[in-house]
Amino acid sequence: MKSFKEQLGVSNEEVKNIRVSNFTKMLSTESKTWAENRKISFMKKQMQLEQLLDLSPTNSFDLSSKLSEIKTEELIKNVYTIAGEIIEEAKKAEARIAIHNRLFPDDKIEPLTEEELDFIKDIRLI
Repeated sequence: MKSFKEQLGVSNEEVKNIRVSNFTKMLSTESKTWAENRKISFMKKQMQLEQLLDLSPTNSFDLSSKLSEIKTEELIKNVYTIAGEIIEEAKKAEARIAIHNRLFPDDKIEPLTEEELDFIKDIRLI
């Protein structure tokens, strides 16, 4: 922070530049938060699907009891629902990242990685 003496001596152009810089940083941070939150939502959905598909037993004795407890119709419905949600989250995340990176080229966000998109690369229609 500048002293009062220094602040009083600042030109209009310097004040304008400081305000523009501070406002741009605030906008970039807000934009980055929105985009990063969508990435997090995408990753949470992926984890949710992975947990849903983890049907492996903890031991060989659990296999028959675990399989008999599975409600197949509900399982498949949930798989399709979550897979669709993952695709939508990926689209939204990619759009927000692209918009942010276009608006703030000096403060870019890393896009979703190929590893993150691996599950949906064959089924998505983006």
